[in-house]
Amino acid sequence: MEGTISSSAVVSIGKTGKFKGDIKAVDVVVNGVANGKIEAASLEILSGGRVIGEVFVENITIQNMGIFNGICHQKEEKLQEPQKIELKK
Repeated sequence: MEGTISSSAVVSIGKTGKFKGDIKAVDVVVNGVANGKIEAASLEILSGGRVIGEVFVENITIQNMGIFNGICHQKEEKLQEPQKIELKK
């Protein structure tokens, strides 16, 4: 399969699945082959999975025997601004 996937939920590529293109989702789970750009809060590459390309993620997990060939840009979680606290004597 080839193209662009955009989802506000989980995108999962099964064991026999092959995808070439861009994926933008909250969570991406790969047990087959993904080739292209992935933008997600979390990416999980399972033991049968292979990701080739560029990923932009907050969290990445690669199981034993999972394969990642490419560039990973790990986004930092946004920190909240410190709040002022008024102390009373």
